[in-house]
Amino acid sequence: MLSQSHASVPVNNLCLSGDSNFGSHCTELIEDDAPAALYDVQPVILNLSLAITQSVEVRGSTSAQGGYAEAYSQGVWKPFANVNSAGHFENLDLPRSYLDGQRIRVRIRNVQISLTVVADNFFPHSRSLSIPHTRGAKADADYYQWRLQWADYQPTGYSLPAQTGASVWLLGDDEDVTLYIGTQGMAQKLDRSRQTANMRRFVLKRGENILPADETGGVIHIRNVGHGSCQLILDERFQPIPYYIKGHTTMQEWHRMFELTMSIDPRSELQLVGDRVVICAYLDTYRHHRQGSAEELVHSHEETLRIEALAAGLDGSSEQHTRSNMWIYAVESRSTFSPHATTGYIGLPHGNSSYMAALVGGRAHHQWVTLHEYGHHFQTRTNGDNALFRENTVNIYALAVMRHYDNEYTPVFPNRWEALSAWLQRPMGTNNYQESPDTQAIFEQLRIGLGNHTLTAWDRYTREYTSAPYDLAAALLSLCQAAQRDLADFYIAWGLIKEADATWVAIKALNLAPAPQNLTSIRPYVAH
Repeated sequence: MLSQSHASVPVNNLCLSGDSNFGSHCTELIEDDAPAALYDVQPVILNLSLAITQSVEVRGSTSAQGGYAEAYSQGVWKPFANVNSAGHFENLDLPRSYLDGQRIRVRIRNVQISLTVVADNFFPHSRSLSIPHTRGAKADADYYQWRLQWADYQPTGYSLPAQTGASVWLLGDDEDVTLYIGTQGMAQKLDRSRQTANMRRFVLKRGENILPADETGGVIHIRNVGHGSCQLILDERFQPIPYYIKGHTTMQEWHRMFELTMSIDPRSELQLVGDRVVICAYLDTYRHHRQGSAEELVHSHEETLRIEALAAGLDGSSEQHTRSNMWIYAVESRSTFSPHATTGYIGLPHGNSSYMAALVGGRAHHQWVTLHEYGHHFQTRTNGDNALFRENTVNIYALAVMRHYDNEYTPVFPNRWEALSAWLQRPMGTNNYQESPDTQAIFEQLRIGLGNHTLTAWDRYTREYTSAPYDLAAALLSLCQAAQRDLADFYIAWGLIKEADATWVAIKALNLAPAPQNLTSIRPYVAH
């Protein structure tokens, strides 16, 4: 259990010299016997890290703007660093006697005393976590008209061992904060042909939360869909995993985490975090398939999502057309299943070298599987809810990435044109869309014939105006309205509607400008 004690010793009785070797000069013992009522504001440790090399380096930050940091060792609390006015503290030459093995237990003493936070050697991510709030996944999907929900839970870089209970302190907004154990869709550690159990859910309350022992354990995620940010403090029973955050974790820190964990558990989970993406895999898979740096790996996923978001019209021009702050997880899934996209994640099966290159080899933007599965998370209810379009409109987003980066289908798709051209030249009204030699090419012809903006405008129109029912007729009508063109003849040529049927009549009632006559003669997959 985390300590929450208070002290009666006045600050001016302590050795606060400000010396860089604060800990080696100042070892006065402190008794914890004052009631909490004496204090008004309790400080919080916001970040804490420990690195043990030739010297012992401790760094951290706190909500306090003064006071000092203490370490607990050999049964006593020992001050080791002043807290400056910006809330930072550090000691870069801490005596090893201040440690507890390869860990350090730290608290801040100002007017009050903070909760204790533990730091582990070479794992720079703190057990004290600031968790911003988001919409709930359903509310986010409703707002953006997503067909699939994104993940409203966030990574932590910590796991709970199997059969282990633990303590979590929640500070700040506690309106709707949930802790999850496990990574949804992940293959089992010891048998990658099977999937792990679904995430286990624990609703947290303000103050201390005692988690019961979990049978299988797993990586920890936090969901905060309240109205404000909160702070969580995980106790020492949570174990750090290799955890890379682009823009924050240095390559030296990442390699230290990697090598240390490899020596202890080469099949540990790891997480790499970028802008709206979390990559989850096992250490042995990462070691075997990695190419380039962790930064390049995360960038490959970020770049895929960035281009697909722009293809969906999420350009920041208004709140409704700004990217969601939810997450998509990319996980190493079981080898006996196909690549898939579902609520909050995409699953790339273990054992397939191409899929693993996309997951952890830095080739996410060069592999069709990633482009396609991520694309499902940008489909709207209008363009993706009907079964006829579901596996075709997804490639509107995938093909947007392919226009920037080659993948294995770059030379394949253009070769479908000869058969498709002959099929489109058949007598009007005789085609059936599902029998087309290339069902996704319909959207390429519209993009090239009417302009790149046309399909983007369809997504934007969907977010602004459409509602249920999300059937094929609604999709075809909304595309006409977004393009401001009468596409009835084009739809007939593609075998989607018949002349004078209900959808044809509804399109004609819009009184839109006619579409160009040559749309069906446009060769798809050309640069434009």
